[in-house]
Order: sequence, then C-alpha cells, then structure tokens
Amino acid sequence: VMVAQGTEDRVVDVKSAHIILEKIASTDTSLHLIPSRRHGILSEDIGGTQELTTSFLKSLDPGEPMIGADGNTALVRGQEFADAD
Repeated sequence: VMVAQGTEDRVVDVKSAHIILEKIASTDTSLHLIPSRRHGILSEDIGGTQELTTSFLKSLDPGEPMIGADGNTALVRGQEFADAD
C-alpha cells in the first residue's frame, strides 16, 4: 500500500495518512509526504507523484499497467478497463 499526501494539504489533514497506515492490515506500506499546500498533488504531478505512483504500480504487476493512448484506459495483464468518468 502506498500513501502520498501533501504536507500542508488544505482539504485532507496530513494526519489522515498516518491513520490510514496504522489501520491497514498490510505491513508492506510506504508513506510519501510531498511538500505542498495543494490537494491535487497527483493530477498536478507535484513532487514527482505521477512517477512515484507509476513506479509503485509497476512493482505490483510485472505486466506493468499502462495508460492507453486515449489517456483514459488502463491496460492490465492484457485486459482493458475504461475510465468511469
């Protein structure tokens, strides 16, 4: 389980990241505190969060999940999943 949280996020308190990791059953966890006041750290790629997330996902599946050319489709183990948005 990977949690990335902005250190000064004005929407979600940084303490919540610690609470999530304390409550989760897995011991294979990582916490990445990103120096930022922004809430959209992933969508805005603050602190390299997109690469961090991509690397984490690749470590889970040797088939390496990929985003389709349309930017909305995830390809995992040869299966296609359309974005719900």
